[in-house]
Amino acid sequence: MKVVTAHPIIDGVLDQHFAAIGDDLGAYRNHVYRCLNYHQLLLGAPPPDTAALAWAVHDLGIWTADTFDYLSPSAELVATHATEFGITDVDEVRLMVTQHHKLRRTGNRMNDAFRTADLVDVSRGHEPSLPGLPRVSRTWPDPTRRPSSHPAAADAAVVMARRSRRQTRPTQWKSCS
Repeated sequence: MKVVTAHPIIDGVLDQHFAAIGDDLGAYRNHVYRCLNYHQLLLGAPPPDTAALAWAVHDLGIWTADTFDYLSPSAELVATHATEFGITDVDEVRLMVTQHHKLRRTGNRMNDAFRTADLVDVSRGHEPSLPGLPRVSRTWPDPTRRPSSHPAAADAAVVMARRSRRQTRPTQWKSCS
């Protein structure tokens, strides 16, 4: 498999949203290209342009709508960009975006490969049946992640877990009634 390092739809969409994404552009671009390549590995063929558009916008609502409730705002961007790239099946692209966090199969091969590819990236490449993963990760690194075998990674995880518990633990239980 040849690792995809450029795609006109992805590059076009991300370039148009440069101002909104700001300093996160490099990390998001790498995430999008890692996912596109994982998607290709899962399908056994290059994903269609509909998938490229879905990858470009799938998390973009985080920045364009300034929210972590971003699936709907991201899906809305599909219609904004579809005609620009000659994509007519807007509903298919929106479906990939809105369903990419589902854990169970959807019954649609393209959507299932899409959501699995995102899950592979979020889980740091934990999908042993995809032999091209190391090549994709080397081409599109994630500078925010240390390898899990790094000794400091375990220490950082423990510290973060402790902080998280401290910050979310209520000081006093309140009645819900």
